[in-house]
Amino acid sequence: TAIPYVRADTVGRGWIGDAAFLDGVAIAGVIPAPLVIFATFVGYVAGGPGGAVAITAGMFLPSYLMVFLGAPLMRRYRDVPEVQGFVRGITAAVIGVIFGTTWMLARATIGDVFSAALGLAALGLLLRTRLLPFVLVLAGAALGLLVYPYTQPLWLQR
Repeated sequence: TAIPYVRADTVGRGWIGDAAFLDGVAIAGVIPAPLVIFATFVGYVAGGPGGAVAITAGMFLPSYLMVFLGAPLMRRYRDVPEVQGFVRGITAAVIGVIFGTTWMLARATIGDVFSAALGLAALGLLLRTRLLPFVLVLAGAALGLLVYPYTQPLWLQR
C-alpha cells in the first residue's frame, strides 16, 4: 500500500523516472523488506545519507506513532460501533489503494503479450496454490530471461 505514496514522493517530484521506479520495485520484490530498502535507496540517490535517513524515518515514524499512541485507545474503545465502522472503512480504503496500485503497475509494465500472459499466469498460481510470491517472482524473472528476447512489444506488432 505504500508504493503509490513512495511513487508520488519520488517520481512526482522528479527524483527518478517511472521506468527506474518500476525497475526498482521489481528488483526489490526479490529481497527482504523490499519497499523499505527501495525507498531508502531513492532517498540516498535524491539527498545522500540525510535523504536516506529522512525517507526511512518518514516511512516508519507514522506507523510507530499510531501503534504507540493508538493501541491503548483501540483497546479501550474497540467494542464501540463507531470505532468498528471507522476501522472497517480504513480497511476498505486500503484494499482500494492496493487495487489501484496494482492497476497502475500493470498498465506501466505490461507492454507485450508475453508479459500479459506471464502476469495472468502468476496471478492464477498465486490464487490457486500455496506458492510464495517470492517463488513466483523468481520464476517470472527466470522465464523472462529465457523468453523476453524473442518477444516484441505490442506497439511494434502490426
